[in-house]
Amino acid sequence: MSTKSKTLFLVLDSLFLIVFNVCFFLLTNQEDRTTTTWINYGCIHAAYILFLLTPLLYPKNVAKDTAMPVYSLTFGFWWFELVLSVILMIVGIQIKYNVIIQVICWVVVLIRLIILSLVNINTSEKQQRHQQELFYVKTAEGLLRTKLDGITDKQEYRQLEQVYDYVRTSPVKSNASAQVLESQILQKINSLVLEGDASTISTLCKDILYLAQQRNQTLLINNSSL
Repeated sequence: MSTKSKTLFLVLDSLFLIVFNVCFFLLTNQEDRTTTTWINYGCIHAAYILFLLTPLLYPKNVAKDTAMPVYSLTFGFWWFELVLSVILMIVGIQIKYNVIIQVICWVVVLIRLIILSLVNINTSEKQQRHQQELFYVKTAEGLLRTKLDGITDKQEYRQLEQVYDYVRTSPVKSNASAQVLESQILQKINSLVLEGDASTISTLCKDILYLAQQRNQTLLINNSSL
């Protein structure tokens, strides 16, 4: 985000505080500003600050649709707190009842907010793990596809196609025990992509196929032992 955009957002975020405070101090006098009034005044500002700090309440890499419930909660609570606090200011109930009402509202929204934040963190971690699991198959498939498209010799094409089909249909979900083999496979594939000698390509295809089979077998053994 550019400096100009940040400045505009800062001005936009400040508009409510400016308008509310102008109205508050113009429409009330010193006698009206009791302890109860100041409590509600503070709650309105706290709710608005909570809304502004919403981006800090979920991981940066989380999807927008996942973060939306948090935004909806803080935005809705801000408006609820504004209406509630203004009503409490006008009614002028006793301080203890005012505090009880505000505490209950804040506890409820904070509990809900914590739950949503934990869900978002868990979702983000799952998405990261899924992307990491996809990395091996997607990267290997893409590199082999590139090499396959450039092969003209039929025998080389069949060898490479066998490797491509096997890797492409390999299990996506990985684990720590298979990552060493996956790294070796990707190194071999990178060498294959750059190789032009038919004999070397044949050898690399056999090596990659063997390592890919070992990787899948390792995953099968580990999954069956769970």
